[in-house]
Amino acid sequence: LSRQLFCDFGKRFVVDEPSEGDPVRAVVKDISQGNPGVVTYMGIEDSHGNLFCDGDLVTFSGVEGMTELNDRAPIPVRVLDAFKLEIGDTSSFSPYRCGGLVSQVWLPQEHSYEPLRRALVDPKIQVMNPKELPRSRSLHVAFQALHAFRVERGHLPRPRVPVDAERVLELARSLWAQGGPLDEDVVRAFASVSAGDLCPMAAVVGAVAAQEALK
Repeated sequence: LSRQLFCDFGKRFVVDEPSEGDPVRAVVKDISQGNPGVVTYMGIEDSHGNLFCDGDLVTFSGVEGMTELNDRAPIPVRVLDAFKLEIGDTSSFSPYRCGGLVSQVWLPQEHSYEPLRRALVDPKIQVMNPKELPRSRSLHVAFQALHAFRVERGHLPRPRVPVDAERVLELARSLWAQGGPLDEDVVRAFASVSAGDLCPMAAVVGAVAAQEALK
């Protein structure tokens, strides 16, 4: 089974929600005065493991006593255990009395991506399993050859017609510029069944495409 989906995020792509789900919130039980200050918070029912991670940014609200934390800019934390966080220097703050919420904050992140053509050949930016690269590169050029075949003939290769599959392979050879051997068996098999359309596969790819469009 093969499918193709290209997302062109380009340079300076902004991710507004870098994580799935909703930001974490917890009830504060205590905040120590010190450098660093330590926040003790209450876990929630059915929670497993730490709610926060090292480097998370948090804000505070409704804190009584140590009001300097309320409405403060996001603070990076270091996790001590399942219910304790280090939050930086609080030695000059007022003593904590009670109450308050600690809330995880997500700031927009900016990412830049290389063109697909370079990503396929530059080992420094490849993210897939190296063992999958030869087949993935062959499939990529097979898709290019398929598009060229359709422009040339006006239709997709006919199912299990060797002459059509061989023509796609010829086009793939002419387009091959990745270095290393082209997996000709993959290209032939791809060409032989490329006119097929499986509804479950189309549904999955369509759902992913819709999600990327919404992003």
